[in-house]
Amino acid sequence: MLQKVFSVLLVFGFFLLAACNSLPPAGTSTTGDLSAESASTADSALSADEPRLVLESLAFAQRVASASLDEQRQEVSAAAKAFARQRSSASRLRYGLLLALPALAGADAQRALVTLEPLSTSGPVGPLRQFVTLLTLQINERLKEQRRAQQFREQLDESRASERSLNERATQLKTQLDELRVIERTLIERGRPKK
Repeated sequence: MLQKVFSVLLVFGFFLLAACNSLPPAGTSTTGDLSAESASTADSALSADEPRLVLESLAFAQRVASASLDEQRQEVSAAAKAFARQRSSASRLRYGLLLALPALAGADAQRALVTLEPLSTSGPVGPLRQFVTLLTLQINERLKEQRRAQQFREQLDESRASERSLNERATQLKTQLDELRVIERTLIERGRPKK
């Protein structure tokens, strides 16, 4: 199941990259301001690396998802340490993606959202931002479904408690009915004339 999800995400990533490669570079500047030109160059460099970053991150996540439990823990720990050392887009994406994997040891959808949020709201609209936006939408949908499932579990628990209560009450009433029948028989026997 998890491999199918990654396969779909990988295919989506390829389509996303193909579509985004035809877009003009974002943030081009016509002014002579050196800082604006360097920011534009940095944005272009990041934009050029975004397709590769997205694909490498998807491949990494797929590899980690199919790894053993110990290897998964090591990879999550290494990604957390890398993210703590340097909060780059690559480390943020890698760590957030691992936190978002539902079958992974140490998965935490809420932390994944917090980790990925800056990537989905800042910078030019490119493959990285589009992928992170898609990923956060899926995480939010999963969280919503988990909340609904929790509500259903709580309703089921309440129904079971109510059923137990009704069964106990029915047992009490049956016991009282049996006691009344015994009293009735006793009264009938007392009321009969002795022969």
